[in-house]
Amino acid sequence: MFFYFALLTIFISCMGLSALAAYSTLQRQKEIGVRKVLGASVMGIVKLISTDFIKLVMLSCTIVTPIAWWTMDRSFKAILQGKIEHRLFLQ
Repeated sequence: MFFYFALLTIFISCMGLSALAAYSTLQRQKEIGVRKVLGASVMGIVKLISTDFIKLVMLSCTIVTPIAWWTMDRSFKAILQGKIEHRLFLQ
């Protein structure tokens, strides 16, 4: 069950990134047209658009990784100390 929710979450986040890319492309349509007329390559234009998203993804990973590490560390310590009941379900 957890696996399906994880897949759903990844799918929704990918849809959000693609929508953000489409919105950004529409906002910068004139700039892209001018660059294309002046001789920019397709790879250069893709690089121009994708760098913004790569920066956003790297920023979010930088922010979330320490929080997830801290949360998992606390959870594992609580499980090992017996403060939280842990059950292993085998399928």
